[in-house]
Amino acid sequence: MDNGSVWLHFDVLSGETQRDGARYVKDDECKKHYEILDHANYLLEIEKSDHDRACAIFQLNRAVELRDKFLSKIYHFRRIKSFKGLGQSEIMENLDMIKPMLKGKLDSIRNRVMHRADESAPSSQICRELSEFVWYFLRVTDIYARNTVEDFSIYSTVNGNGNQVSITVNLESRNYNLGGAIHKSLINDVRTDGCFEVSLSKEIYIEGGEFLYLNGFVAPSEDAEKVIMKKYFESYQD
Repeated sequence: MDNGSVWLHFDVLSGETQRDGARYVKDDECKKHYEILDHANYLLEIEKSDHDRACAIFQLNRAVELRDKFLSKIYHFRRIKSFKGLGQSEIMENLDMIKPMLKGKLDSIRNRVMHRADESAPSSQICRELSEFVWYFLRVTDIYARNTVEDFSIYSTVNGNGNQVSITVNLESRNYNLGGAIHKSLINDVRTDGCFEVSLSKEIYIEGGEFLYLNGFVAPSEDAEKVIMKKYFESYQD
């Protein structure tokens, strides 16, 4: 094969992930989110009126909103074409990052309290439950806010053959560089159903001719991008 394109079976993206390289993000912004949560909890501790609980709700919602904006600035969720038309919470749920039900409940309560003159703040018990949710939301998303994975690997076994691919992700441009050793049975030189295209930059046959080492960029594809991004966020958990 010369330097052109090959089509790889999606099975090469189906294995276990391993984080290879990550960039540490200064956590000043993350600390701010916890400080806002602490202020909300203080308001609940000294609570003397409905107004105190309402202010606590606003602060809880603000902590979540600021964390959302911070994550969006890093990961550019809305640039993922396969999730076009979805809100950020739905995208993050699809990527197995969060469960958004209580997040939506908090946002709904905040909107009612803010925009309806006859709406009282929820009870102290509900406010404290929402505070626990916000704490959990911040803790769960800390791993994405404090580190940014740049490279990760996927190890798959297909028909008894082990494959390994490494993927470098450019979050801003949405370019995905893929390289690795892949069994020839998973590689096609023509467009094939159940496969995604890689534009090659170089290739080397490994001894025996059973495996091909290849390197190139994943061609634009909503299906491939969706799978790669799910595996990308999975690599944070290794």
